[in-house]
Amino acid sequence: MKKLALLMALFLELNMLAGCKNRITVDVSSEKESSTVESICIHAPAETFPPHETDEPLEPTGEIVCIDLNGMSADAESGVLFSNTDITFTQGGIYRLSGTLEGGSIIVSAPSDTALQLIFDGAHITGNNTPLSIKSAGKVILSLAENSQNSLTGKDTALFSNSPLTINGPGTLTVQSESGHGIAVKNTLHIAEGNLSIEAAKNGISADTHLQFDSGIITIHSGGGHENGKHPPADYADGSNPDSASSFTDKNTKGMGGKGLKSDGDILITNGTFIVDSADDAIHSNASLTISGGSFSVKSGDDALHADSILTVSDGNITVPYCYEGFEAHSVYISGGSIDINAMDDGINATDGTGRNEGEGELICISDGTVRIKALGDGLDSNGSVEIRGGYITVVCPKDGDSASLDYAKTGEISGGTFIGTGARGMAKTFSQSSQGVVGVSVGAREAKTPIRLLDKSGNLLFSLEPDYSFAVVIISSPDLVTGEEYSLSVGDTTSIHTAK
Repeated sequence: MKKLALLMALFLELNMLAGCKNRITVDVSSEKESSTVESICIHAPAETFPPHETDEPLEPTGEIVCIDLNGMSADAESGVLFSNTDITFTQGGIYRLSGTLEGGSIIVSAPSDTALQLIFDGAHITGNNTPLSIKSAGKVILSLAENSQNSLTGKDTALFSNSPLTINGPGTLTVQSESGHGIAVKNTLHIAEGNLSIEAAKNGISADTHLQFDSGIITIHSGGGHENGKHPPADYADGSNPDSASSFTDKNTKGMGGKGLKSDGDILITNGTFIVDSADDAIHSNASLTISGGSFSVKSGDDALHADSILTVSDGNITVPYCYEGFEAHSVYISGGSIDINAMDDGINATDGTGRNEGEGELICISDGTVRIKALGDGLDSNGSVEIRGGYITVVCPKDGDSASLDYAKTGEISGGTFIGTGARGMAKTFSQSSQGVVGVSVGAREAKTPIRLLDKSGNLLFSLEPDYSFAVVIISSPDLVTGEEYSLSVGDTTSIHTAK
């Protein structure tokens, strides 16, 4: 299969050189093999995604047909229909589009056993409704030519596809939708490369069956951004923590969507750069979400990352400057990467979505990586269990209300890694099971930025922290702490001796 893809890529590039004056460098091979991500956490899924391509993938063939959008012309006698300001592709093949089309649409209406490649090389299409509409085809590849600037602007969804769609090539595509989605695919969507900038009233990018990213720079502003999502009352940011999320206001009252990336099926991200500002969830899967690489900067008016089933992070750099909740799924597995969450409610939440305090099998499992959470609700909150087997976790919550750095309905277990948490006293919990030392202390009401220092009996500094929120409880656990040994805890100008449990 790999040899076939390489030969096809070489063949198509030679055709491009012969068929058009300007060289267009794009990778025609549309699919990269999906890798299975595994976690060493107990109960972790053994496999996250089934294969989504056949052994004989459908690929476009033939010479390049050049389409001049300015003159509404093509250097071919068949396969392309011109009607007023609409251009319809009725046959499989390779088509290079350049120029500007105002008030029209590019339509793909080809047989289901054919494949098309649309090469955007300086293509700018503004439509009254949907500027690029893929109604039928076996498969479509949208390639962005090297050093090219391209755009799709429409009142409704800017790019719609009923067929499997792949986007590749190193060029740039700007997508704007006044009242609809940016890119909506009623099938599988694979983004292998490209610089995509999307502004949409509803969802930025969505795919019904499967959504995959292997590379690219993806910038999305959807639903008016996080400012149009859930917001706490004015006094919430100081750590006062109202009793429930009912005190939040949601500006996204019409249910218009506003998610950044969304799929009814699985989402797989292996690499890429993602900058998302969304009114609703930034990345949302109705099934499972797996991240094995990439760089993320996310602002969300609801969840930063959401999966109805399993959310897995094994690598990558994820920064969430603002969200209602950070990660939410039935089960959350973290086995690597760097994660930094600033949440108005819970940092990481394992829930079945019913609102019950205790569910069936919900789990947060961290086995490696660096996790930093600043949350006005709970830091790690599971309606089932929490398992920490490795990594370095810092959780900061306020001293008032029901905030807790660690909250679980069944069991909280630590058998590796470092956990440092601060929060309120009322709902405070420490670990119910541990194979390493744990120091959990109520320290009274302390102001934000009060220094915390833990020293061993020889006076060696083991851990230090200056929490951004006021706090009343400190919990520290690490393989460096020995059960039964005494440690000195300094909080501000107060020092006390505690035995690790």
